[in-house]
Amino acid sequence: MAGNAVSALSSVITSSQIVFGLSIFSGYPVGLGYRIFFKKKPAVVQHIYFALTGLSIFYMNFGSDCIHSLINITVTSLVISLFGGSFLSNFFVFIFTMSYLFHYVLIYTTEMVNHDINFLVPQLVLTLKLIGLSFDTYDEARKRKSHTTDKSIENTMNRNPFMSLLETMGYCFWIGAALIGPQFSMDRYRKLTSGELSNPPPNIEKWNRKSFIDLLMGIGFTGFFFYSNAVWFPTSYLSSDSFSNLLLWKQIVYVTLWHHVMLTKYCGVWSISDAIINIYSFNIFNCYSVLIN
Repeated sequence: MAGNAVSALSSVITSSQIVFGLSIFSGYPVGLGYRIFFKKKPAVVQHIYFALTGLSIFYMNFGSDCIHSLINITVTSLVISLFGGSFLSNFFVFIFTMSYLFHYVLIYTTEMVNHDINFLVPQLVLTLKLIGLSFDTYDEARKRKSHTTDKSIENTMNRNPFMSLLETMGYCFWIGAALIGPQFSMDRYRKLTSGELSNPPPNIEKWNRKSFIDLLMGIGFTGFFFYSNAVWFPTSYLSSDSFSNLLLWKQIVYVTLWHHVMLTKYCGVWSISDAIINIYSFNIFNCYSVLIN
């Protein structure tokens, strides 16, 4: 029985999934390198570090497809830095990034035979991030118009096109959230590179324990997904004649259980990502107050 389980697992786990998993865990050495060598460096040096490490991970997973991420980031950054804050620039960024995303949705839904790790998920994360950046710029431009004397309202984007592009690349390729999320604002990223978010919480032991529990939960969820999808609820069964011959209520039960098994994959990678993020900053998402209070 153990041999059958191993054989089934080997048929489910592909080389691209192994590389993707290693890429998520690469956040640990990249994060440690940041804390040891780059944490107190100028912001521009941190932007370069995040951009190069994240882009390298993208290339390792998706090869030449990562050029499309660079195109999205470059176009969006230049439009926002030169024309940011206007309705037309906001509209253009939304249409451009969403059109690019839908183009890849059509490619992967028509050409992809088996469900596998592909470029679509990171491109979706990037699209949401760039649209959010554009909307933040638009909102802040409106605030500046209505509060012309308020100096506390800060520009989301640097008006220097080169510096804006470098900062946006660091923001988008930050390995803690580039592949699978979560989303966070440019303002939080700037506070990370300026060192404002590096102060540890008052109850550091509880915070470290939570991070370790998140990591164990992520590994557990991921292991459960691969075993269940290989042995109990294989995706290939949905297109088999045996599934077609089942009674309707049995099909409904199987699809429902299979759907929940698929969800554990996302719970796993998000839990692991949450644990890794703590290496870079204790409170980049301002969430540890829940543990303290």
